[in-house]
Amino acid sequence: MTAFFLAAFLFDTATMLFVAAFVVGFLIASGGVWLSMRKMRPTKPRRVTLGALGVGVAAMFLLALVFSLTILAPWPSTAAARQLPTVPAGVKYWNLSTGSHIAYVEIPAQGAAKATPFIFVGGGPGDEDAADATTTQFFGQAAQLGYNVYIYDQIGAGLSARLADPAQYTLARHVADLEAIRAQIGTQQMILLGFSWGGTLVANYMAAYPQNVAKAIFMSPAPINWFEWPNFADDTYFLNNTAKQQVNQMFSSQNIELWSQLAIINPKAALSLVSNQEADAFDNTVALLLSPGSVYDPSHIPNQWATLNGNGFYDLFFAGDIGASIHPKVNPRTILSSDPTRTLIMTGSHNFVSWTPTWQYKTTLPNSTLLYFQEAGHDLYLDQPQLCYASIQAFLLGTSLPIQPWTSSQPPSTYQGPP
Repeated sequence: MTAFFLAAFLFDTATMLFVAAFVVGFLIASGGVWLSMRKMRPTKPRRVTLGALGVGVAAMFLLALVFSLTILAPWPSTAAARQLPTVPAGVKYWNLSTGSHIAYVEIPAQGAAKATPFIFVGGGPGDEDAADATTTQFFGQAAQLGYNVYIYDQIGAGLSARLADPAQYTLARHVADLEAIRAQIGTQQMILLGFSWGGTLVANYMAAYPQNVAKAIFMSPAPINWFEWPNFADDTYFLNNTAKQQVNQMFSSQNIELWSQLAIINPKAALSLVSNQEADAFDNTVALLLSPGSVYDPSHIPNQWATLNGNGFYDLFFAGDIGASIHPKVNPRTILSSDPTRTLIMTGSHNFVSWTPTWQYKTTLPNSTLLYFQEAGHDLYLDQPQLCYASIQAFLLGTSLPIQPWTSSQPPSTYQGPP
């Protein structure tokens, strides 16, 4: 096993890693036996050699058995999660200047279109959005206000392309893609709505390109800077014990732990060992198990989510909180603290993202408003769709908000999420 991981520093394919492990295992086993037998039977070199070779071959078979039960064991997933994602009508593609092949849905403005388009930036990272009818229908309502609406799948997720080198899934790559999308659309400014991890992406985009954001909305946002909040959320927080146990069992397999070590050493080798299809099916299965904890009322979970199979695990691993530890630590809050862009922050009483990093958006962005929704989970637009849309509409049109902003650093008494 040690030889397998040492070889990962040299080779990018799983085949070469296994060859290296088998060769080293064969040499250690046969060489050790050969030296021992030579001391005991110095007058029968042929028998010594054959015995050593036999032990070496047996060691290779043993290694093959160990690998088949650990590293090569299939990742757990359901049959439904292994189905290829369906491409709905209306999906288009951008070939961006960054090299990303991006799937998107455009909902044209009703009536005369405003100059500034509305872009939905999804979460995860690695969530499927373009094929999610619930997402496109809800956020597509901004078209009724005169905005051209774009909902896209980030690189490595949904119907967008996967990268040959998973190490390229970084926050910086996603920021660059968003800037390339702005150029592709041909607009000077955008209105951005960042949901969950999309909030992190939007905040970092604003720090890099403040002049290109007309307004920003942060819905149940992940932290502006993940490095400050390594344990900012617990997506099992509102699950019952049975569901939590199911999720924990999904991640407890030894092969996933070994793969994680390999992925940090050599991302290309990890992809060679576990395909996008296998990893994404695992991610799809976990996402469905977690979905009841993302809402206040589980009956609000869309039926379609059971067949949404476009989540991107490699993007989640490398661009998200696990992979974030191996990327340079950049804090955008210093830049954002002087950004006058009007921003709206939205969170719910049953959001599994901690209150403190959510409140940090309010203290960082000087022209921001925080709205708190009762009886609403992380996906608060599912629990409170009318109030949520009314708030977005009022913010975009500059009219009175339907609820009073929350102005205290302490959460409301009805807040049930992590501190």
